[in-house]
This record gives sequence, C-alpha cells and structure tokens, in this order.
Amino acid sequence: MESIRYSRSEDAGKEGFAARLEHIIGRQSIRKFALACGISEGTLRSYLKGDTFPTIDKISDLATAGKVSQEWLLFGDEINDPSATYARVPVLNYDLLLEVLLAVDKGMAQLKLDLPAEKKAKLITLLYDYFTNRQEPVDMTNVIRFIDIAK
Repeated sequence: MESIRYSRSEDAGKEGFAARLEHIIGRQSIRKFALACGISEGTLRSYLKGDTFPTIDKISDLATAGKVSQEWLLFGDEINDPSATYARVPVLNYDLLLEVLLAVDKGMAQLKLDLPAEKKAKLITLLYDYFTNRQEPVDMTNVIRFIDIAK
C-alpha cells in the first residue's frame, strides 16, 4: 500500500504525529523499530521527517510495535497514556459497534468510496476504539476524518 503525502494545512498534525512516533521508538534504533513494524527503514524515516504518512494498516503496525493506541499515535489525545500497552476493550458494546458501522457506510457513500474488507474492518475497529475511549456519541466529522486516513 502506498503512503499519502501531507498537504500544507496538515503540517501541525504531521509534526505532532512525527513527534509521537519518535517518542514510541525511544532509544531503540530506527532500523530495529522498522523491522518490528514490517516496514523499511527508509519508510520509517520518511514518516519521521513528515514526507509521507502511513496508511491505516501501517498505523496499526506502528501502534502495536510502540505499545500505544492507534488513536494516541494519530492524534495524541490526552485520554490515552502513551506508555500504556494497547489493549482492547474487554466487553463489546454492540450498539456502539453498529452505530460506527452505519456511520462508516454513510461516510463512504458520501465520499463515493469503496474500501477492501480488510481496510474497512481496521477502520471500524479504530473508530470503535476511538469512540469507546472518548465516551462521546459517534459524529460524522470524526468518521469522515478517519475515512480520509484510511483511503
């Protein structure tokens, strides 16, 4: 999968993402962390410089290797402790999952976008985790923001 380039309007987010990525790499070598994520060292360096941004499946790999949530890695939300290990919510909230699924379908229809099942599943998981952690109602602004990252 290809990485997407940032636009100038996303510079603040890009810098924040790169800083959080650098934080989770910590003292280990860039090469070792890249291997743990299944990406090349050059790709990881490109993320750190802000030249490119990882696709949603690579966000998952980076967060898992860095033992942080995908939400924290993407947005740095203070609700997540960056040193905490990534863990799933133990009890599934069916109503929230259904609401997220319907919102993703609606957002994809609005954007006239069709994602492969694997990407859509990762997107739904990420949004489910996001809204579970935030304990806020599902809103289309954030759903569209996540879909933009996933495409």
